[in-house]
Amino acid sequence: MSNDTSGSNGPQSSLDELIAHRECENLSNLYARYFDFKEAERLQELFAEDGALILSMAELKSAKAVSEFAVHREKEMAKGIGGGRKGGPALGGRHITTNFQFELIDADHARATAYLHLYVYEGDGTADNIDLSSLMPRMLGVFHDKYVRTKDGWRFQQRILTQTTRVV
Repeated sequence: MSNDTSGSNGPQSSLDELIAHRECENLSNLYARYFDFKEAERLQELFAEDGALILSMAELKSAKAVSEFAVHREKEMAKGIGGGRKGGPALGGRHITTNFQFELIDADHARATAYLHLYVYEGDGTADNIDLSSLMPRMLGVFHDKYVRTKDGWRFQQRILTQTTRVV
């Protein structure tokens, strides 16, 4: 973190930068949690109204579209569809994000990167229904995030996932 993050809105204090860093990192963590714990409809809370999520399988251009896509994926995984599978036992997943690197651009804009490790397993995710023998890494990637401060706090303006490898 630097002490001077001069931008269009002037210098920001180290405390402002620290608060922005923590709030944006929390958005990244909540993104993973909402996908993993079947709270997909809540994803739109994390994005600016016109925020975008760009994945290899979809380009979503609003908070509402992000949420609708995630709810659809949640339903597919409950039917065992995903990762090339046409159906079978329910699938669950865990998004593990690490190496969060943050830069405050100005008082209302920031950017960050974070590594993604995606694990998938058979089961519905409850403690009694996870087939640990099926647990395997499915993908490694990097999130490239742009954040904007809104009246409701920091939100994703854009989140792009670049896959570095896909494990089958």
